[in-house]
Amino acid sequence: MKKFKYIDDVEKWLEPMDYEEFWYIIKDYYLVLPSREGCDQQLVLDGLKYLARIEFTKRHDLHWKPATPWLKVVE
Repeated sequence: MKKFKYIDDVEKWLEPMDYEEFWYIIKDYYLVLPSREGCDQQLVLDGLKYLARIEFTKRHDLHWKPATPWLKVVE
């Protein structure tokens, strides 16, 4: 089993894995994660929404909405 010293090590280890490889390798680590079946459905939808947001952003030259102040000055 792989040992990690830093978060960076985990990211570097996970990064090259594809979806199938990820599920195969992590099963031996007994991580507390949502079920694969739930992820199969939700991750695809989340991924599609993310890609759609990127396309709309490029097509319409969109930017993030400016943060509004938490306090209002009242006279």
